[in-house]
Amino acid sequence: MFWLHGGNSRGGGNLPALRLPERDVKEAYYLLPGKIIGGKYLIGKVLGYGGFGVTYIGWDTTLNRKVAVKEYLPSDFATRSYGTELLTVFSGEATVQFEAGLSSFISEAKRLAKFNRIPEIVDIYDCFMENGTGYIIMEFLEGVTVKEILKEQERIPVEE
Repeated sequence: MFWLHGGNSRGGGNLPALRLPERDVKEAYYLLPGKIIGGKYLIGKVLGYGGFGVTYIGWDTTLNRKVAVKEYLPSDFATRSYGTELLTVFSGEATVQFEAGLSSFISEAKRLAKFNRIPEIVDIYDCFMENGTGYIIMEFLEGVTVKEILKEQERIPVEE
């Protein structure tokens, strides 16, 4: 592990002391911790991943707050080389599927942002395209995931 201290990508401000894994990525195609995207979002460790993307913990270096960073990265249609940011989209029908999915991904962020400030829905702070893919920057919520709750109990009562 190493600690990242210092100013933001514009040379000013203060970043928190973030503990980032040196090469602790489960898949070669994840962004490496310490990368900056969108000119101001510092990428941290992977929080989760699924068939269409990866979610990282991040830090907004402008507003000095933790964020969740969702990256569109459908492993059936695209990949990236270890240590690089730019995605490589597979050719043929994969390209068509990737582009349609990317458009939907960005549209989803814009639709969800209309529900900001509703307590039951995570706030969307930003969305943009970079590195040949899309990113959604959202509120980072501390706590237990639904998956973790379901490991402990079979059902979640409606009241919860």
